Amino acid sequence: MAVLLADTAVDVELVSRERGLTEVMSERLRRALDRLGCTAVVLRTIRPASGGYESAEVLDTARCAFGELAAGWPRDYPAGAVERLILGA
Repeated sequence: MAVLLADTAVDVELVSRERGLTEVMSERLRRALDRLGCTAVVLRTIRPASGGYESAEVLDTARCAFGELAAGWPRDYPAGAVERLILGA
């Protein structure tokens, strides 16, 4: 799964450079890539015995991953973004 996510992120970045996206679309793409990275972190923590996606371990890992990511967000990062909802911000 991690290889698939990494390969997807690389393809999206390459296409975005080739297509000369508008600023709005570039920002949306950056957010999508951020979510791909966080998803990879969360998927690495999931174990069959951990209780699945709703376990406290997985939710804590997701919050930590998004929290680290949030440190680099611009001030105008959308308030209703899924990333902010996960953080409870």
